[in-house]
Amino acid sequence: PWGLAVDQELAESRAVARSISLLLAIVLAIGLAVTVAISFLIAGSVSRPLAAAGAAFRELAAGEADLTRLIGIQRRDEIGLLVESFNSFIGKLREIVVSLKSAQVELSRIGEELGSSVGGAADAVERLDRGIEAVKESGLEQASGVEESSSAVSQIARNISSLVKSEKTMFSRSTPSVSK
Repeated sequence: PWGLAVDQELAESRAVARSISLLLAIVLAIGLAVTVAISFLIAGSVSRPLAAAGAAFRELAAGEADLTRLIGIQRRDEIGLLVESFNSFIGKLREIVVSLKSAQVELSRIGEELGSSVGGAADAVERLDRGIEAVKESGLEQASGVEESSSAVSQIARNISSLVKSEKTMFSRSTPSVSK
């Protein structure tokens, strides 16, 4: 087991510690200043293109957007990807608007054709309605006839049942009982 001991005066140790602390404080201050400067540079290089993209988004959201106007920022980072995606979105939106306009013209033509055929359809519906009413009346008459027939069949069944009972009663009175 070995040991190490340093024999130095306390004042001398404190002076070394103060100089090291001062050096660390200076290095920390310089590092902090460099970090703040770099942060401002990065923030500036990011915020300007984002502000331009935001302005284009606000213009599109305003309602009277020019769908032929694209954002002219050429970058190879995330902001460049955002701008490229926005420009692609505007192109697709422009295609959709053109497609909708041609569909609107076609739908107007179809609407006019449908309007002219509505009169014939209304007449056909009216004829169908009269036919349905006639079928309904015929069905009611048949239901009444079935009800009357059912009532008559029930009466016949009761009469037959009554006749059978009276025959059994008469038959049982006329037959002598045989006892053993």
